[in-house]
Amino acid sequence: MWSATTSCPSFLRRSAILAAASAPRWSAPMAIFIWAPRAFAAERRRTRRKAEKQVGTGGDPRSRECRCRRRRRGPRREGYFGRPIPYARVPVPPSPEDPVPVYLDNNATTQPLPEVAEAVGACLRQTWANPSSVHRAGQAARHAVELARASVARLIGAAPGEVVFTSGATESINLAIRGVVASAGKGNGGSSGRAVVVTTPIEHEAVRELLGELSRRGLVEVRTAPVGRSGAVEPEAIASMMDGGVALVNVMWVNNETGVI
Repeated sequence: MWSATTSCPSFLRRSAILAAASAPRWSAPMAIFIWAPRAFAAERRRTRRKAEKQVGTGGDPRSRECRCRRRRRGPRREGYFGRPIPYARVPVPPSPEDPVPVYLDNNATTQPLPEVAEAVGACLRQTWANPSSVHRAGQAARHAVELARASVARLIGAAPGEVVFTSGATESINLAIRGVVASAGKGNGGSSGRAVVVTTPIEHEAVRELLGELSRRGLVEVRTAPVGRSGAVEPEAIASMMDGGVALVNVMWVNNETGVI
């Protein structure tokens, strides 16, 4: 076992010997056994790189590919046991000289208008307290929330009590679909005795996952209407499934992946 470290790098050989000397007598062979294979691998890599520098690639395509791959990955340094460790790459912010980018992902997230960003910033600076608190700062935040609720209600033609603010799309989808299914009640649906939901195969992933879960639990009967080659929903296909007992028709207005309206 001791002769196994003779071909190791000097610092690894010294470390292995020190570890074996300081360890209990029964664990000395174990220390050499752990260090030796890793040291052999490091020595092989170091020898191969030295040979490549001296004689070139020697017509070996694999060596050229490996060398090109190492160059593309940027500067590297040697870590423990000779393993290459890449430096952390920090994204470079765009400069004013860069061309104006074309942003085509507005269906996922749209850049806010300057006046919207200003209004949100003012709200965060002035009415930042917990709106459920009874102190003055909390009541000011509650007043701002209720004003926003009334504004949204006027925009969509609903009562303020019907407007619920959520943390995002997935929570809103779960709240709406689960609420409709619960209000429909088991036994008041279609022929299967379950609440019937009509949907399409191009809905948001949160919709598909939720309806699949409710269907597996026996709470809903899902009817999937086909779409055309353009990705648009065919109204005739939806109408053919409205045979009574339908609790919810779930069709998105604008597809978040294709942009089809």
